[in-house]
Amino acid sequence: METVINARRSDKDRVVHILCQSFKNDPQTNWIIGPGRNKSRRLKRLMAYAFEHGLINGRVQLTKDKKAVAIWKNHTSRKMNVPLLLENLKFLLAFGVKRIIRITKMELDIATYYPKDTPFDYLWFIGTLPSEQGKGYGASLLNPVISNSRTLQKPVYLETTTAPNIKYYKRKGFELYKTMAIGQKQVLQVSLLRVGVQDQNEYVQI
Repeated sequence: METVINARRSDKDRVVHILCQSFKNDPQTNWIIGPGRNKSRRLKRLMAYAFEHGLINGRVQLTKDKKAVAIWKNHTSRKMNVPLLLENLKFLLAFGVKRIIRITKMELDIATYYPKDTPFDYLWFIGTLPSEQGKGYGASLLNPVISNSRTLQKPVYLETTTAPNIKYYKRKGFELYKTMAIGQKQVLQVSLLRVGVQDQNEYVQI
């Protein structure tokens, strides 16, 4: 029985709620949204933007009971529609130009370590409702993509800033291939992980 479904626009509020609950204490997310007032509003705007972007330039997947979600981003797709355009404008108003420049620089720095000519899956966000964590919901979203990475010759990339996440992904077969420091005044240590590829583009059994 299928346990993962593709999200529809009608699922937006549910997806944003799950991700806001899951990432409110995440170091990288807090680095992105910054300190000060209206943090919860910026967090909501970030997740709403990610949903709209993933819907048209990737895929948004939910567990069938809608307790966990994963957003996969296609780095080569630049499609735009009215909902995403509106979210871009809301994002700009909520974050401001300086913070958006900082976020964009972080994304560009990290992207230099992604494949240039090889298709790959990029896990942008994955989250489970706090009350349901530890019950295998994340695995149900992640495992099918990992299993297909060798068959489809399409590696999977992601990054994280927390040690427990690194341990979890390593158990799933990911390798930590780069650790980088982002920022100056407030330095963020970002760990880059991948599965399904070796140095000479040889795909590994997972």
